Amino acid sequence: MSDTPRKWSRAALSDALLRFAAERAMQTREFDRRVADLPADTPGQASLRAALGAAKAWEAAVLWVAWRLRPRTSIDT
Repeated sequence: MSDTPRKWSRAALSDALLRFAAERAMQTREFDRRVADLPADTPGQASLRAALGAAKAWEAAVLWVAWRLRPRTSIDT
């Protein structure tokens, strides 16, 4: 049984997750900049900060999974 189809599917999934997480990270950073521009007494500021923190943690987890899915390469092959 060939190992190639599994490697290709892992690579494709990893690439898709990396693109998705990168796009989400850019959106989160833009939202973070917008929240930073709000007045300090804005209602819900703490909730916004908590949501941003959760989004950043989620993005980090998706990036970690994407990198772990990357097919390993060897110098010998």
